[in-house]
Amino acid sequence: MRITIFIIVLCIVLALLMLRLFLLSNRPLINQDAFFAFNIPSEDVVAIYSLSNKYDMDFATILSIYLLDNDFYVLQETPKEQLEQKYFMNFDEAKKRHPRRLVRKCQVFLRQIFYEIQYFPIRKEHDYVFENTWGAERTYGGRRTHQGTDIIATENIPGLIEVISMTDGIVKNIGWNERGGWRVGIETKNGNYYYYAHLHSYANIQKGDTVAAGQVLGLMGNTGYGPEGTTGEFCVHLHVGIEVIWRGDFAWINPYPFLRFTEQLREE
Repeated sequence: MRITIFIIVLCIVLALLMLRLFLLSNRPLINQDAFFAFNIPSEDVVAIYSLSNKYDMDFATILSIYLLDNDFYVLQETPKEQLEQKYFMNFDEAKKRHPRRLVRKCQVFLRQIFYEIQYFPIRKEHDYVFENTWGAERTYGGRRTHQGTDIIATENIPGLIEVISMTDGIVKNIGWNERGGWRVGIETKNGNYYYYAHLHSYANIQKGDTVAAGQVLGLMGNTGYGPEGTTGEFCVHLHVGIEVIWRGDFAWINPYPFLRFTEQLREE
């Protein structure tokens, strides 16, 4: 009788333990809103990239620890010397601050995005401006938030500036979109989706084509916000969006830090 009771109690304890482990393994450990907003100074990312090369350490691992330390939100640039001291000279301490599984999750994601982006979408000889407008209010088609970055031509004339693919990939979508105007979407081998909107016209591409990073997709324009062919509802610009696979679904992530990082490396 005692043995039977002991076995029953043991089974209950084991079941509760397994339930706890299951709940912990499925609990979101990352602040998703902060993660998708990705509000970090591109200068810090470039400094970490440079120091990773200097110390021959994995860029994605160091950046993951930095992001987790700051919950994906940093207002001001960190002095490079401080980053070097905290994350490179004291790496053994830094890597203990977060669970290995969490660092690994961030590491895999960051390695995908940062390594698959090879080009800034506008060539350096053109004049343009862009800011971090992630989450800004938009009202066309109903109140919503901006889930991308607008690269604005300083000369407001459509059809002057070539838009190039940031990555290798396949043309998944092309054609008219009411909000995005003439747009093209490129899917990479990792399953991430790069969205280029408000184009004036297309290069010689069609759905299903394979494109290479640096290949011309079309010309910057001001199309969209209406039925097919609508132009002039806003200034000439390129809307860039990045949609990633996250926890088995798709989610938009702020392109701004990735664009700034790529632009700054191009200038070096």
